[in-house]
Amino acid sequence: MTTTFQKRLRETLERRNMRQVDLAEKTGLTRGIISSYLYGRYKAKGENVALMAKALGVDPSWLAGVEDVPMGTTQEERDVLSLWRTLSERDKGTVKCLLTHLAGSRDE
Repeated sequence: MTTTFQKRLRETLERRNMRQVDLAEKTGLTRGIISSYLYGRYKAKGENVALMAKALGVDPSWLAGVEDVPMGTTQEERDVLSLWRTLSERDKGTVKCLLTHLAGSRDE
């Protein structure tokens, strides 16, 4: 069974036009260990996920499959999303109205 981590690692390598050997060079990990992660032979340790995420330019939590935040999301966007998740439904409606108003006012 393919894990979220495996899918995201493979997807990110493809989008970045990177090969396993390229990621190995950028992280200091061996191509063999990266291959093992891609094929599910080994589960990546947190420190290795962090190394790969940094080399790939993605959030480590996203790569690991812990968070469902889109690839390429900035830290600022992740912070806003974290705050959003703490709001009540009523407050979310207020924020949506405010954002819609602000986005509309840029066009004027």
